[in-house]
Parts: sequence; structure tokens; C-alpha cells
Amino acid sequence: MAVEQTEGEADTNATTASAAAQPEPEAEPEPEPEPVKIPAAFNEKIPAARQELYIGGVNLVHEDLDGAIAKFEQAVAGDSDFYAAHYNLGSLYERKGDLAKAKRSYKNALRAKADYLPAIVAASRLMEQSGKASSAELTLRGYMDELDNPLALRVALAQLLARQGKYDRAREEALAALAQEERSAEAMLALGMIYRRQEKLELANYALTQATEIQPLLGEAHHEKGLVHLTWEQPARALAAFEEAAKVQPGVAPMYNNIGVVRTTLGAFRAAIEALEEATRLQPKNPEYFVNLGLAYRGELRFADAEKAYRKALELSPDMVAPYYNLGVLYLDNEMENVDNMTRYNKVIEYLN
Repeated sequence: MAVEQTEGEADTNATTASAAAQPEPEAEPEPEPEPVKIPAAFNEKIPAARQELYIGGVNLVHEDLDGAIAKFEQAVAGDSDFYAAHYNLGSLYERKGDLAKAKRSYKNALRAKADYLPAIVAASRLMEQSGKASSAELTLRGYMDELDNPLALRVALAQLLARQGKYDRAREEALAALAQEERSAEAMLALGMIYRRQEKLELANYALTQATEIQPLLGEAHHEKGLVHLTWEQPARALAAFEEAAKVQPGVAPMYNNIGVVRTTLGAFRAAIEALEEATRLQPKNPEYFVNLGLAYRGELRFADAEKAYRKALELSPDMVAPYYNLGVLYLDNEMENVDNMTRYNKVIEYLN
């Protein structure tokens, strides 16, 4: 069967063929790396040494989370005005699952700069995650009134309302945001979230595609697209979207969990384990992630590790049904080594009864 080329593929092939007929040019020397510069936007009252620590933390974010945290902690030590460092600390502590320290850091950022929009959005998101969605909404609306409805807070409110199932109000806020800025990727993301939850999948996919085209680094939009493809029963496309989400926005546990779940479905158990271990590292108190990790271990024939993962899920949520069922299946299928038949039978009864 002939492969139909896209216009871009045809151009690429023509360029490659043309280049092959010409002598290779001499390699140019690699440019010297530019020295790290201190952003001019920083408050001039922040000593240069602390600003250098901040830059050091930024450079470590994707390589060494604890090292980055240490740099930012040094940057804010004795300097309560360094709001950007406080905010980054909050973001990193949130990635590590330490929500108490994240909350404290966001509060410190807002003490230093009361109208710092990223910290307002992050603090309201933590309220929502802790089951205080109404307080988060009131917080956002209060700041919106005080600060004359900045776009960042309006789209954050639209997304919060979408997650809470308040679709009419969410759509109203998203459209108001688009009236402020017609190329707002975050507003398009909010519309995509609404439409996906309403099962208007074509509209959701359109809005989310627009969001990722406007802002390719918007990880949550890629993640939402993955959920649309899952609903359409397109696991390969869903996996590609989830992987892109984790690539552009690392450190978000649900993204790694969904990567692992889809890889398990596709039989890529070893790769699934890698993603799910990262999800459980980021959110070590989520029992569902440990169940999913156990399923991936079982697929890779690591039965003892599967049992440990299921038991960890039970430790976190004793009333959860899935760990009991999967533990029972492990013993029912005689997958546990060095277990005699009577013990195996009793375990099956214990877990499946």
C-alpha cells in the first residue's frame, strides 16, 4: 500500500535528496555558551548574590529537584521580599507532594507582592485540591475585583468552575477572557475542559488544538487532548498527547499516571512502570496510583512487587476494593512463588470474600 505523503513530508524528502548531491560543508565551531544573566525585572533591593542563587535554582529545576529547592531556600533566607523565589519554592514543593510547604511558600510570595498573579492562581488551586473549591472561587473573585479583572485570574476561575462541573458559569468566564485576549491559550483550554466534560468531543478537540497551537508548552491542554483521545478509544494518540504533556510540563503526577495506564493497556509494561513509579513518587499518598503500578508490575511478571504495590494502596485506603481484588487474582492465578496451595487458597478467600 502506498504511503500518502503530507505536503511537509514531500518538502522534507526533496530537501534531503538535494543535500545528498552536494559536498558536506565544513562544521562550524560551536558557539560559546552565554553567561547567566540576572533578569532586569528583579527588584533592585534583592542583593545580587541572592539573585545568582535564584538563577542557580532555575537551572536545576529539571535536573535536581532537591538541589533547586536548596538554592531557592538560600535565596529567600532572611529576605522576605524575594517573591519570585518564594513562588518557585511553592511550585517545587507542590511537585514533591509537600502541600503544606507549598502553601506556606505561596503565602510568603503574596506577603512580598500582594498582586503577584502566579501565586494567587497557585494558592487558589491548592485550596481547591484540599476540598475548598468555594473558598478558592471566592479568593479569585476577590482578587479580580481588587485588581480590575486580570486575564490570568479570569481563566483560572473558568478552569476551576469547569473542574467543579459549573459549565455555564465556566463558559461565561472563558468567553469573557477571550474578549479580553482573543488568542488566550488558557481560555481555549478552559473551553476544551468544559466541552470534554460535557462529552462534546469535537468541540473539545478543536478548542484544545487551538490552545496547543497558541501555546505549545501548555501541558494541561495536551493532557486534556489525551483524555479526548481515550474517550474516542485511540490509546496510541492519547499516549502521545500525555507524553507531550509530561515533556513540556514535568512534575505533574496525573500526567505520569495516565502515561502508565495507557502503556499498560498497550502492553509496554516496563515503560509503564517507569511512569507510574514517578507518579507515586510525586504523589505518594494516592492509592489509585499504587494499584496501577501493581498492574504494570504484574504485566512485567514482577509479582512480589505487584503485591507490595497493592498492599501500599490498602495501607493508604483500607476500604478500597481494587487492591483486594487484584491481590486475590495474584494468588488465584498461582503467580506467587513459594506459596503452598493451602496458604494460596486462604489468601484468595481473604482477599476476594
